[in-house]
Amino acid sequence: MKECKMESPILCHRKILLTVLIVFFCALIFSCDFPPWFRDGTGTLVITLPGAAGYTGSAGRSIVLPDVIINDMYYYLYLTSPDHDYISIEGTKREVTVDLKEGKWHVNVISYLSNGKPAGEGNGDTVIRAGRSNSVTITMDADEFAAPQISGEESHLIAIGESVTLSVEAESNFADFDDFPDFDALSYQWYKNAIKSNIDGEIIPGAESDSYDPPTDTAGVFYYYVVVTNTPFEPEDALIATSEVMTVLVSTFAVDSPGPGGGTVVACDPEGFVVDDIECYFLEAAPADLPGTYAWASSGPMNFTNTPIGGTEREFGAGWNNTVLILAKDPNAPAAWACWEYENNGYTDWFLPSFYELQAIRKSEIDVGLLASTYYWSSSENGASNALGFTLSSDYAQELGKGVSHRVRPVRAF
Repeated sequence: MKECKMESPILCHRKILLTVLIVFFCALIFSCDFPPWFRDGTGTLVITLPGAAGYTGSAGRSIVLPDVIINDMYYYLYLTSPDHDYISIEGTKREVTVDLKEGKWHVNVISYLSNGKPAGEGNGDTVIRAGRSNSVTITMDADEFAAPQISGEESHLIAIGESVTLSVEAESNFADFDDFPDFDALSYQWYKNAIKSNIDGEIIPGAESDSYDPPTDTAGVFYYYVVVTNTPFEPEDALIATSEVMTVLVSTFAVDSPGPGGGTVVACDPEGFVVDDIECYFLEAAPADLPGTYAWASSGPMNFTNTPIGGTEREFGAGWNNTVLILAKDPNAPAAWACWEYENNGYTDWFLPSFYELQAIRKSEIDVGLLASTYYWSSSENGASNALGFTLSSDYAQELGKGVSHRVRPVRAF
């Protein structure tokens, strides 16, 4: 600074400014970033795809697949910028390099095995900085892929003492890789349950194949499921899949047999359906039509022949609730009230069938009294002025005016 005092003030200020600039540029050279005016606007993103289809078990373990499978993977890579710029890449290389403009990018990858089955997917974010090699790590989720695939679950209605076989088809997604036979070594274990659930069941000793013949000597509703395990690595890394619940309804009743209400069983759903908070499996039709004909809605002061009830459904199992809805709004509704008041063989829980319940009567294999030339009411409304019905000669719903009288056949569920 002594030299600076001997020079002119202008020259001194120039030397100070030059010194500051030199220090500034040196700092930039050794720093980890460049100011915006030195950037070229693009950076390089290096994406290293996972070397395995990740599978996370209950203990958080990660399973690593052999190279022969990894090298056969095919991927689709999708990159999205904050400005919604979109780039897609596909291929088999384990490392992908692409130039991207600055900013935060979202990266998504979906991979497949050479046999076409999904090998997992994952996503991650990275910030691209100009003049650098950026990278992103993507963790792939392959839970559904790694576990065995199960199909073939179903439910059964059988008579007491009748035999039935429950079975599933299970396959490992690694089955096509002949070099690794252990990948397709599946084991089975069957369970029974007191409720309709595929967890916390009771193990069935000796039931260790892809099929099981349950006992049928006692009437009731029984629930079964099977757990399929694939252990291509260590036992603690087992890949597990659980089937859906299979229901076995063992009963003295069957479709077309006499029902407890003195009518005919016209349909059965082994999966069950709820009527008035009770789990039911059978639909019974009354032994005959109610005498006479009935309008669907009353024509009193409220004139429900042109006023919607609302909320009724066509589905099987909906008739009880439909009837309750109709009578709650239109207590004098003739067809619904006639069914509600009906009693036979000591049973008073009859109702006006929904459209699909009425259709079940029509499709019953025996003659339950429906006539081809006569329309029958269902409890399924169709707009303000119409409800649904049909005749024995038609598979299609008939849209009928609520004020017109037609025949009625009550039903009950049990």
